[in-house]
Amino acid sequence: MTALRQQRIRAGLSAFKLAEMAGTTEIRVYHIERSRYRPRRVEAEGFARALKKPVAVLFPDGCQPEGAAR
Repeated sequence: MTALRQQRIRAGLSAFKLAEMAGTTEIRVYHIERSRYRPRRVEAEGFARALKKPVAVLFPDGCQPEGAAR
């Protein structure tokens, strides 16, 4: 289980609510939680704000490189 999912569940949030708070979509949350995609920096910052956790805690492997296709 990814750190993002662990923290979302701990916070008692649905994927839909987290997406709404972070400014992204529910499907994007599911893809990131299942490690299908790494988040863009702006998404990671949105998740961090919503969950009140540092980006590095939620995404220890980092974010997508700038300009990456996914």
